[in-house]
Amino acid sequence: MGERDITKITDYPLIQKLAQSLWQRETYGHGVAIMVGAGFSRSAATTMDKSKALPLWGNLAKKIAGELGESEQIDPLRLAQMYQDYFGKQQLYDLLKNEIDDEIWEPAELYQQLLTLPWTEVLTTNWDTLLERAAKNIHEPIYDIVSKQEDLASCYSPRIVKLHGTINISNDLIFTQEDYRCYPQKYGIFVNFVRQVFVENELCLIGFSGDDPNFLQWIGWVRDNLQTNVRRIYLVGALNLSSAKRKYLESLNVAPIDLSPLVADIDNRDLQHKIAIELFLSKLTQLEVKKFWDWQPTSLYKLCNDDSIGMINEKAQRSPEEILSALIKDRESYPEWIICPDSLRSRINVQISELRVFIYDLSELNETTRSRMLYELVWRYKVIFHYNMDKDFRTMLLAICDPASESGISKKQQLEIALYLLKCTRLAEKNSEQQEIISKTSKILKENSEYWSESLVELAYHQILVARDELNYPLMEKLLDKINGVDPIWKLRKAFILSEIALYEESANLIDKAYQELVLSYRNNRNSIFILSRLAWVHLLKSTTDKELCKDNILAFSSSKYSQQKCDPFDTIYFLRSEVSDYLDKQKKPMLEPSFEPGKFKDNSKKVYFTDLIKIHPAILFDSVGNTVGLPIRWCNYAYTSNIAFDIANLIDISNWHRFFLLIHITNYDESEQLRKIFTRLKIAQMPCDEADKIVQCCFKAIGYWADKRSNNYDSKLQSGHALYYLRVFIEILARFQVRLSPDKAKKYYSFALELAKDQHFIHLWLENSINNLLNYSLKSVPTAQHNELLVDTLNFPDINNWLNPVIHHPGERKVDKKLDLTIDFLINNVRNEKQNSKLNIRILDRLLPLIETGFLSEDERSQLVLNIYGQNFDYKKLPYINEIYSCFFLKIPPEENTKRICDLVSDEVFSKQPSYDLEYLMKLKNTLLYTKDGLIINKKHAIDYFDYFTNWKRVEDSNNVDMLLDGQRSDIISRYICAILFRITPYLPKEFLNQNNFEKFYRFYLENDASPYIIRAFIPFVLIDAQWNEQIITMIKKGLKS
Repeated sequence: MGERDITKITDYPLIQKLAQSLWQRETYGHGVAIMVGAGFSRSAATTMDKSKALPLWGNLAKKIAGELGESEQIDPLRLAQMYQDYFGKQQLYDLLKNEIDDEIWEPAELYQQLLTLPWTEVLTTNWDTLLERAAKNIHEPIYDIVSKQEDLASCYSPRIVKLHGTINISNDLIFTQEDYRCYPQKYGIFVNFVRQVFVENELCLIGFSGDDPNFLQWIGWVRDNLQTNVRRIYLVGALNLSSAKRKYLESLNVAPIDLSPLVADIDNRDLQHKIAIELFLSKLTQLEVKKFWDWQPTSLYKLCNDDSIGMINEKAQRSPEEILSALIKDRESYPEWIICPDSLRSRINVQISELRVFIYDLSELNETTRSRMLYELVWRYKVIFHYNMDKDFRTMLLAICDPASESGISKKQQLEIALYLLKCTRLAEKNSEQQEIISKTSKILKENSEYWSESLVELAYHQILVARDELNYPLMEKLLDKINGVDPIWKLRKAFILSEIALYEESANLIDKAYQELVLSYRNNRNSIFILSRLAWVHLLKSTTDKELCKDNILAFSSSKYSQQKCDPFDTIYFLRSEVSDYLDKQKKPMLEPSFEPGKFKDNSKKVYFTDLIKIHPAILFDSVGNTVGLPIRWCNYAYTSNIAFDIANLIDISNWHRFFLLIHITNYDESEQLRKIFTRLKIAQMPCDEADKIVQCCFKAIGYWADKRSNNYDSKLQSGHALYYLRVFIEILARFQVRLSPDKAKKYYSFALELAKDQHFIHLWLENSINNLLNYSLKSVPTAQHNELLVDTLNFPDINNWLNPVIHHPGERKVDKKLDLTIDFLINNVRNEKQNSKLNIRILDRLLPLIETGFLSEDERSQLVLNIYGQNFDYKKLPYINEIYSCFFLKIPPEENTKRICDLVSDEVFSKQPSYDLEYLMKLKNTLLYTKDGLIINKKHAIDYFDYFTNWKRVEDSNNVDMLLDGQRSDIISRYICAILFRITPYLPKEFLNQNNFEKFYRFYLENDASPYIIRAFIPFVLIDAQWNEQIITMIKKGLKS
């Protein structure tokens, strides 16, 4: 057999069978292990001394028999035992070491061929280290080495297991008759391991002959211990078996693969074995079965051209029908990933661009071929998430999407095209043409559902996504019941929408059901990528929903279960992150890049990129992946892709509405960094009016929806609580957009905020800040001259402890208004709380203070208020309510005839106390110093004492001082108050105190404490005395302006 065609030998079907188990472990449920004998080392090892060869059993037996003076025909194991008994164990080891001479041998190419095959385990009876050394240069698979029994516990498959020990490493080498007899007892762990390997895998024996003592011993053990509970064993080599020997081996459950016919013309026995093994391993490699997840789209360039040179200028050598046939074959063999792997989407994109080269004008094709070609394109567009088509292509699709007309494709395929057209409208500009497409395709899907069972649920899901795009929560909720498809992915998609309306328990239940359904399906069909890719996503979702709902048994997620089949969800998530990041980097690249040549710039804005590939915007890719698998940006408090969504929100080329939409899904916190960055005052000011109005109207409607959920489900803590998350964000955004509204609309939202704040369902700590901002920002958008229109409602706001207390600071001119008079009288009469031992009602006082300061109160009202605060016979010995209100309050409404006496009492109360860094003290001192121009004068001694004390303060990092955080003593707040105090007291410092030493002390305080630029004004008295400090002050001002 000169050509050495391995397919012609009698045992070739056994090689095919072995290859099937080797390469299709997932299909057959078991793999192939290999046991390597001395014959392989003899064939595969090399050394510089060409006259040497690694010894086989026969060579060792001959050597031992010669030294013992015994016959070579004696059993080799008995000979070894006799040698050990006569010369001793060490002498036997020395003989083996010298005969094998492990150090001079190197593993050759055959080792590479052997170890790169996907064996489940590699067992060997060889004493040399060639397999271990060869494995170091193999990067796939990676082998763990098991030199002794104890290593099995810490090593993972695939392993190279040294069953008989290793020269220079093991204390015992299995060689003698006694070694084999005691092996099951002494090496029980190895025996159990081999038993498991034999039971779970088919076994390939290589490097053994039918007479090999190792082979006979192990096969005998298998026969005696495992009987029929063992898979097939293949003995491979140039065995040159007789019929009787073959029959004997088959009786031992050994299937011989005799390669001797391939090398019969070679007279060198060692060369025979080497070439036979080479042919066998090469054929095993060639018989690798392509994994179904190794699907690749056909290269049309290779299909249509013999070479790739000048192919664009040459006409296709294949007809459109042949190209169409290749496209159909690709689609039908597609493993049905729920999300096509990223690399394959790129390959499909390339295939589409190649198709455009060979079939430039689809209109030139006959009608049937064109329709089928259009369907193939639509299928590929859906896989790569391309939904932006030109008008001509859309027209061709519209002509063939109605099952009422024959088009050469199936009615189901026509409905799929109609659905694709409908999906495209979601991302297209809204106009009459798009509305016409929506109407037509929706009608087609409704009226022809008998041809495609999923058409109605696909239509309903599309409508829900459109409602979600508009944050139309009531419509989303209304359409939910229509999401009931056969594919388990519909449970994930429905769970996705349920999470959008904060029905997290219902969402988790659907995820659990989908998981159970897919796990069961996968057990019955482990080769289905359709099932596995869906299972991967539901596994990820369930692992996080279990955590969020604090379940007892939390399902852990492991990417390793899905990565080989290209189903790992994190591969897709990481790809999205990379795409968005790259897009952001390009966006940040400067338009004008300075050249090395002076005065020259490179204008990057005019750079043009030539490509035939379809560019999918990362925002569309992100949206499509989430909608396809039902992956929310955030589920309850767990953020799946919030960081990616935030990066998309920062892209220049997305709409303000899209930013708003993403923000709602990114955060559930009204003071989040994302909200502050996306909707800054400047960005809101630059926004077109129509976009700003749309966002304001959406927020108002959404607040209404979530307010109803909060009110109607108040007893259900879960949904009612989650409604607060949405409310606080929508209210905060609505508050920020008040700057864009007319005074009339701002007044409307101010009144709306008042009504919200009155409702007991919304009196909650989480809403306090956002409702307060809505009150304040809406009020700021109303001219102060019109604030009096809101005064009565504000003064009538309920007095609720530990809650908001709206105040109108510009009441305007007092007009005749009976309702207002009654309201003010009520507040004045209730300024002392009789229920709390006549304590002052601070909340009422806060509302009345602007009326006091602006002279809005009538003389009678003011007199009555003074009387209610001070009482009938105030003795001016001590300020009243000193534990309830800051002393400075009494400076705002003193009895007119005794203002000086009140100032003295305040001065004694505040300035006589020892200075402190306590926040309450700082706040009291700061507020009192605000009134130093109104009759309250600080003396020079107090000013000096305060200066010395407060400029010695040192900022402490809050993160390193837990006690300060727990006490509310934040360094930034303390710093702000100290700066305000120093600004107020420096004008009262004597001139002789404004010297160089005190300037440096003050300047050092500013630098070391990273003080607010606000304090720069406190240096004015210093520079008015001496201009030498001007430069330092100018530097401070510049730094403050840049901060």
